[in-house]
Amino acid sequence: MFDITIKECTDSDSITELFKEHRHAPFTYLSDTHLFRLFSRLKSFRAFVAEVNGRVAGCVYAMKYIYGYGWIGGLLVHKSFRRMGIGRRLLERALQFLGPEYAYLFVMPENVAAKKLIENVGFNAVYRRLNYEV
Repeated sequence: MFDITIKECTDSDSITELFKEHRHAPFTYLSDTHLFRLFSRLKSFRAFVAEVNGRVAGCVYAMKYIYGYGWIGGLLVHKSFRRMGIGRRLLERALQFLGPEYAYLFVMPENVAAKKLIENVGFNAVYRRLNYEV
């Protein structure tokens, strides 16, 4: 049995280590660690980690915007702890913090697991973002 705890995180090192460990995995963006450090200075920002038996197993961050909007980013669950409900619990905690009527996040269309998770939490696809590489 696993003891899963979701708590607020102010230590960028634990989040950075999680992202570095998964840096070669699809849909893992090290830029999220830089955003964490940049946004962590704002009162409207919070980061949360999931710990399983004292070990960091996942993370997410959220930021309140104007007009009651919220943004969620940096969701990552350690490969050893996936499909245990950790991603869902992290998203729910981020939404609890945001408390807005509207929240958004970006998911690559190819990331089937993430799309299924966010749909199960209640998100709907609003638009598709186009990315261009130079």
